[in-house]
Amino acid sequence: MSTISDASSSVPRSGSNDISTALLVSEKLTSDNYREWSQSMILALDGRDKLEYITGEAKKPSTSDNKEFRKWKSENALVSSWLINAMSSSIKKSFMYLPSAFEIWEALRETYSSVGNRSRIFDIKKKLWELKQNHMSLDNYYLDKSALWQEFDALKNRTHHCGADAREDRKEKEEERVYELLAGLNMAYDDVRSRILSQEPLPSVREAYSILRNEEDRRKSMLQNHSAVATPEVSALTARFSNPRGSKSQLFCDHCKRSGHTKDTCWDLHGKPADWKPRKGKGKGYAAEVSKTGGTPQDDPLNKIMDMLATLQTTKQPTASVVKRGSTDGDDDWEC
Repeated sequence: MSTISDASSSVPRSGSNDISTALLVSEKLTSDNYREWSQSMILALDGRDKLEYITGEAKKPSTSDNKEFRKWKSENALVSSWLINAMSSSIKKSFMYLPSAFEIWEALRETYSSVGNRSRIFDIKKKLWELKQNHMSLDNYYLDKSALWQEFDALKNRTHHCGADAREDRKEKEEERVYELLAGLNMAYDDVRSRILSQEPLPSVREAYSILRNEEDRRKSMLQNHSAVATPEVSALTARFSNPRGSKSQLFCDHCKRSGHTKDTCWDLHGKPADWKPRKGKGKGYAAEVSKTGGTPQDDPLNKIMDMLATLQTTKQPTASVVKRGSTDGDDDWEC
């Protein structure tokens, strides 16, 4: 590692990782990604102790001091090459002949940063209020909002300051973002939204998001528990409607060759009971029509199961009262 005799020199010291001219960031600069690219480049240069070359803190030494000048010239060229190599081909040709890394950086900022661009700032604010959760998960909704907030801060060139005015400004910004977050939530979050708004003081946007996440986890847990409890009831309904006549469907008459009864009770041999009367709408004609057409959609056992399941989930009525619904065995169940 090179050493510098003057400890107060404004030129940063070289490191063992300064020789490489490899790409410092994962994506090259295009006309659309300056904000993300510049932040990645700042982190990369700061990690190599070369950030001073793009901030202007590394001043060009006097040419009379040959040692310091050669040091600055070498490291300035290195940082400049890092910047140029991190640009797309269509962009680099417009900046590669500038004499210093600082001038390259400033030219890029003036060209692509859009700091103070009121049209873009307005567009972001409009997106923030129009962005709704709809079919997005809570996590994706929050991440989309956060990305817009960060871009807004970058365009406004907001920096952290101290003092009472700065604290009040941050408080107002947090409140505004809590409102923006809550405004786009689905109606399912109405209760927890009201609880957040009633808190005093109003929580920060991250605290509000944490409260929403906890509520979502609680609902998921309750839904899983409810599904586990309902499973035996659904199974009972399925079994009931899959075999609505119970064991009678397994009976078979050797005389008339029909199911549903045995030879001992066959009406062809013994006649109808003296007190037998068909119920309205349940005679042979109806049975024949159902058999011929396949039944109506309302008679479909699967539809009945779904209806019963909906009843279970909304009214929570006991299993016994639900399973009791369905056809019961009687004289009119004998069909030929």
